[in-house]
Amino acid sequence: MRCLLVFAVVCAVAYAQGPGGHGPGEHGDPAMRLVADEVHALLQATPSLTVAECTTKCDAVFVLDAPQDETITDRDCAIECRLQIEGPSSGAPHHPTGEPHGPGAR
Repeated sequence: MRCLLVFAVVCAVAYAQGPGGHGPGEHGDPAMRLVADEVHALLQATPSLTVAECTTKCDAVFVLDAPQDETITDRDCAIECRLQIEGPSSGAPHHPTGEPHGPGAR
């Protein structure tokens, strides 16, 4: 009985973590997920944003003191804005961790 209870808890925790896909807003990396969610919100508020405008607005949200972290969020904003506005390009764009993005990437 105890094994069944442990199994149920493990399943509940796994289910609560959500899908492991890599569409917009569905990233395994929590920081990239945060950027993806912010880009999605920016595009919901102003659907006509260009990639450059989106990247600038996203960068403004993630103003960090540590230079290496600022560089990472700048890069992630540019990647996510391009992905959500232009969609995946041929050649399966890659997530900064090296994991493929987009539909059918797994």
